[in-house]
Amino acid sequence: MSVTVATRTVVTFGDKPSDIWVLPNDNVVEIDGEPFVTLGYGGDRGFARFVGGDLGASNPLARFSWLGHAVQARNVAVDALLDKVASEKAMGHIAGQAVKNRQHFADHMPQLVSVALPQLTHDDVAIGPITVKFVCDLGRKSLVQIECTPRVLEYVKVAMQAHKQSGVVRCTPKHAYRLAIRTGVKGVWSHGKDYSGNPRVSTTFVDGDGKNARRHDGLMTKAL
Repeated sequence: MSVTVATRTVVTFGDKPSDIWVLPNDNVVEIDGEPFVTLGYGGDRGFARFVGGDLGASNPLARFSWLGHAVQARNVAVDALLDKVASEKAMGHIAGQAVKNRQHFADHMPQLVSVALPQLTHDDVAIGPITVKFVCDLGRKSLVQIECTPRVLEYVKVAMQAHKQSGVVRCTPKHAYRLAIRTGVKGVWSHGKDYSGNPRVSTTFVDGDGKNARRHDGLMTKAL
């Protein structure tokens, strides 16, 4: 039997014993002596508990959208810094235009970027505006890595709840989403070809009993 002793980062946010968020070690990085935590929609149920997600659902954060706004805010700040660096390091780059070969400038970028986040209100609780440090990531779709301090995490909690959708939200299956992209029509998915070589599609609709149903059809095509 092996014994392991490890130091973990623990966030407490309530009076109950269960009101804790033990951050996975893989989600925490230290830069200049300060901890930064990676935030995402999956894989960390402690974060879902922290922001009030539905732990009974397969995706507890399906109704929350603030992390998308955080990614966009991070990207705007990173792009501004990248434009400045490219103007200094790349011949031919015109300030204000998209930077080509973004990763080429990674070694010239700072590790952190400051992002101004607006004031938010949820349940009569107002918080912000606030300036937050993010890990500077050139990947536009990368998850945000944000400074792990009480004031920032308090803002994150309120921001997540302020951007929670009401009602029942059903996540689009990844496979269905990919198929819908092929047709460009929501609810109409491409499924290859039928026996006659015609494109085959699947269409979702509501039947006479008010239930969701699906119909498979061969799509006839002809020259006009």
